[in-house]
Amino acid sequence: MRRWPRGPGLLTRLALALALVGLLPVGFAVRTLIGINHTTLIEQAESMHLVAARTTARQIEQFLDSRQALAVSLASDGALAQSRSAEAQQALTRSLTAWHGLGVEGLVVVSPEGEEAVRAQLADPLARRRVTEAVAPPPGDDVLLIPSDGSPLVRLQAELTAGAGLLWLICDGAEIGRALNAYELGEQADLMLVDAGRRALIGEQQLIDDFPQQIVDEVVSTGLSGVKPDFVSRLDGRQFIGAWVTVPQANWAVLSRQPLEVARRVERQMWRQSRWAVGGALALIVLASVFAYLSVVRPIRQVAAAQRRLAGLPAGGGGGSEIGQLRAAFEALERRLSDQERLDEVFLGRYQVSDVIGSGAMGTVFKGWDPKLKRPVALKTVRLDTKLKGRHRLELVERLLSEAVTVARFNHPNIVGVFDVEDHPDGAYVAMELVDGSSLEKVIWRGKRMAPAQVVPLGVAIARALAAAHQRGIVHRDIKPANVLLGTDGSIKVADFGISELLSSLAPSDDVVFGTPGFVPPETLRGKGYDQAGDLFSMGAVLYACLVGRPPFDGKSVKEVIRRTLFGVVERPSKLVPDVPPELDELIMSLLSREQEKRPSDAARVAEQLEELARRHGLRWQQEPTPVEPTAAAESRHESRWLPTTRLRKDRPAARSGRPAT
Repeated sequence: MRRWPRGPGLLTRLALALALVGLLPVGFAVRTLIGINHTTLIEQAESMHLVAARTTARQIEQFLDSRQALAVSLASDGALAQSRSAEAQQALTRSLTAWHGLGVEGLVVVSPEGEEAVRAQLADPLARRRVTEAVAPPPGDDVLLIPSDGSPLVRLQAELTAGAGLLWLICDGAEIGRALNAYELGEQADLMLVDAGRRALIGEQQLIDDFPQQIVDEVVSTGLSGVKPDFVSRLDGRQFIGAWVTVPQANWAVLSRQPLEVARRVERQMWRQSRWAVGGALALIVLASVFAYLSVVRPIRQVAAAQRRLAGLPAGGGGGSEIGQLRAAFEALERRLSDQERLDEVFLGRYQVSDVIGSGAMGTVFKGWDPKLKRPVALKTVRLDTKLKGRHRLELVERLLSEAVTVARFNHPNIVGVFDVEDHPDGAYVAMELVDGSSLEKVIWRGKRMAPAQVVPLGVAIARALAAAHQRGIVHRDIKPANVLLGTDGSIKVADFGISELLSSLAPSDDVVFGTPGFVPPETLRGKGYDQAGDLFSMGAVLYACLVGRPPFDGKSVKEVIRRTLFGVVERPSKLVPDVPPELDELIMSLLSREQEKRPSDAARVAEQLEELARRHGLRWQQEPTPVEPTAAAESRHESRWLPTTRLRKDRPAARSGRPAT
């Protein structure tokens, strides 16, 4: 056999690839952060503050320009030259009404002597008081900002035509206050507005006094803008970054400042984040490697091990990486497949064995071919105890044959047909109809809950099969999802009639029964035998599992399943699945009754109830597409086995304690 060269394992390769992909971007980012030194951070902070001051100054300029334009346009109206005329008052009132949405609260005409001639103002008492506050300062600057309750007032001045006096436009300055919001600059940052006299227009006077005198003087005298990268506070000795920009229209200045420690803190934070980024990347690589091992490497190793077992190779790695092992195993399998035709030489009686469908504790199911009648068959072996000899063994085989003959005479569309029964050294086998499709168990355990519209016609088919068998004295004894076969042609067939009863007769002791945990009726678990009512109980458990997606007496162990079957409380399907019809809900709960006399009288009556429900709601069997696989009650997740009963015996301690033993 070719030996593939040893190389790095798949997990090692994946870890290296993840490290390469995960650490490269992080390393590049860290390298970039290393290039950002202290000086660069300070320069970036200076630029940010200068841009913020310029943006704020520009917003204030735009605000003043727009309101000044309103004042100039109104002052050019010749009607205002006669300030006490009706035309002047109408012009003021009309303009105030139109400009109210822009924050204009009052319009005042002042005579050449500086006395108020006429005023137009909002009727609101607060607005009247604010306008009075704005009129109080004498004429002077073209733009005046006046502190007031709530928000500042701005008074803009324009000359009337022919020297007839002045027009004052008084408006709300809240927009200027909003422009000075330093939120975007970060913590401990301040934006302030000062005038030529170093007076705080908006902002704390204490903070403005803390600015170097030289900066404020240069701003208001020269109209320049600039930055101060490092000045010391006169209040607390801290270092600050500062920037300033003038507002020419009003001879104001916007000042911006922030502690230098903030920039240094950002620098330290960037380094911490870079270290966290590298650590996080390494942690993610480890987690991704673990996930890759669990989801990729380990399954591949398991597949490789399974391949080696199938190929007949010795256990162990066999050298090389996982991929190399898979390749070696595939090569061996290819050689084994070339010998697959040898299976054609295996016969059970006259039947040629072609494949294995499934296997369980009591036997194996093969796919076979009947060369005599030229048809496919399912061959189910029944393991008999090798200690059985002579007449006892012959009686069992004859009994199995008798049951098979009875079932073969059914010729019922809902019962898997039986063709033949033969004995061989290790047991017996039954040749039966091969159903192309899937078992009901695989549909349920695939995680799909069946809709009531499917469960009703499914229940009709199972009940019809039981009714036909019960009429001929045959009790199934092991109704479960694995024994309900769903054909791709839309057929529903119940398998293994007669086989379970035969296996029950092989009980190793009197206090055990044969069946599938979760589907065996409680009276059987109590040692009271099995009858037609037991089949109906098992049918109720099957329908419950179809609706809910799990059996009514599910558990983590066989002991727990038996305990719940005997004593547990079953939730109604309608509580778990709201769309269950009440009739179906009641029927299933009656089938699951622990008292035999409370269950329906016979399977035929159950079939009639379900048929009536199907007719009333127009329900027909429509199976969802499932993978096609020849099946005949193959291996089951809920496998049949010998189960203990609660039958008390005098020689057991349980009899003295008065408690049933499970």
